[in-house]
Amino acid sequence: MRHIFILIITMFMVLESTAQKRSGFGIHAGINSSGTYDLDDGYYDETDPMAGFQAGIRYNLKFGPLGICPEINYISVTSGETETYDGITATSSGTLNYISVPILLKFYIGGVNIQFGAQVSKLLSGTIDSSVEGPGISTSSSTSITNDEFYNTYSGTEYWMFEDMDIAGVVGIGLDTKMGIYASLRSI
Repeated sequence: MRHIFILIITMFMVLESTAQKRSGFGIHAGINSSGTYDLDDGYYDETDPMAGFQAGIRYNLKFGPLGICPEINYISVTSGETETYDGITATSSGTLNYISVPILLKFYIGGVNIQFGAQVSKLLSGTIDSSVEGPGISTSSSTSITNDEFYNTYSGTEYWMFEDMDIAGVVGIGLDTKMGIYASLRSI
């Protein structure tokens, strides 16, 4: 047991001596894709994830083989579905815009890091776009998610159909370079 412990300590010392010593602020941008899920009905198989984007700032604090990385991100998530029946095609898509704050713990193995953490997201706005196309039919509309139709009243209290605050776990893998460029792939 003592030999295994010494081997692990030696491995961390070697990795630490070759790891980048980068701490500091950074900006980032990327693409995302998200399905639709709700606690009552589960995952919506009919909804197709579409490409969205995100941009933000982070502070990476690295000490030894560990790091902490809080971020503030603007995230736009898009999904949609298309149905065709008797030559009529109905398409709907939704875009939700969030401010998200993930706090990640990073475990470094050289320039590669494994990320674990939590994320809190606040829903800012969104739209639902729909269109119907067919012989002699062509309509389209765009509706804000803050419109009255997305509010329901139960026992005299009004409720919004959307959750305005989301809490999620984050798992990912990243690559930090000595030039200050980094990439990551995460699942929330």
